[in-house]
Amino acid sequence: MTRPIFKKLGIALVSLALSLLVVELTFRAAGVRIEYYGPRVDRLMTREGFTKRIDDYGHVPFSTVRSTYSDKTINHVHNSVGWRDVEHDQKKPAGTRRILGLGDSYLWGQGVQREDICLTRLGEMLDAETINTAMSNRDTVHERNVLVHRGLAYDPDRVIVHFVPNDVDPAVQRYGSPRIDFYDNYTAHLQSRDRLSRWSWAWAWARRRVMLNLRARRYIRQTVAAYDESNPKWQRCTAALSDIQRVCRENDIDLLVVIFPFMHNLDGDYPFQKIHDMVRGFCESQSIDVLDLLGAYRAAGARGPELWVHPIDQHPNAQAHRIAAEAIARYLSQDESHGHFIGFRAIQIFLALSD
Repeated sequence: MTRPIFKKLGIALVSLALSLLVVELTFRAAGVRIEYYGPRVDRLMTREGFTKRIDDYGHVPFSTVRSTYSDKTINHVHNSVGWRDVEHDQKKPAGTRRILGLGDSYLWGQGVQREDICLTRLGEMLDAETINTAMSNRDTVHERNVLVHRGLAYDPDRVIVHFVPNDVDPAVQRYGSPRIDFYDNYTAHLQSRDRLSRWSWAWAWARRRVMLNLRARRYIRQTVAAYDESNPKWQRCTAALSDIQRVCRENDIDLLVVIFPFMHNLDGDYPFQKIHDMVRGFCESQSIDVLDLLGAYRAAGARGPELWVHPIDQHPNAQAHRIAAEAIARYLSQDESHGHFIGFRAIQIFLALSD
């Protein structure tokens, strides 16, 4: 009795081994190989003789955050007040229109050059002076404080809040650690090989797919769950938006809230739709102008990964910033009540974009 059983078991094992070999050879023949990249490493460099402390409303003055990827290095340079921008006089020059941007790492421009940031591009399109006050890993409450305690001194004509789906519960940044803002431990888990991955392309591919899906689903579930009417963090977020609106009205400043999507499954069943709906719904209920950029990315045929700054970093790249800037410029051009922002140069750009 035992011989037939062992014989069947042996045949089954041989068949399984042959099947796995066929799969492995197929992966190799098709060139389906997982690429592994080193983690993004962020280094804070400060100017000798100046403070090394991050204050409440800006980064370290005259500092540089150097982000090193496997194939490139980006220097994020801060001005005298700790903003990733050129220097700006508080006194606004005559005839100048000023746009003050509030936001987190999306607006700060993680992984892209300053000239490629959507707010910088927008200023060129509208012939307006833009001031970028964004800091990584900050929320709407912090943005309200930046506006009240420092931004108003620059006498802006417009404030644009750049809202990202993790604004209710931002990640914590530690310089030098191999982390990014999305999908907790994405870099550490997906950029490492186990022993089997060193020789099996098929196993490496399967392992990456399974781990990515598990991590992504958990992150999505936790992020969306934070947007609940009973969540104190959401309540603080909406209170901050209302306060920004109040401050802008009291100072005769136009306000626009722009909702950025996460660059994930943009052309399919976008998993963060509930967040967009809640933020847009709140703004509309408070008569706050709001623009959801998800439609602009879908109209551009975007999926998601092609808009990342790097395979391990899902922040928007230069192309994603350009799409955002063009969408914001079109929105402002269509709003007759804000027509004073649109100059002759901007009109030419809009006509070209509409062709």
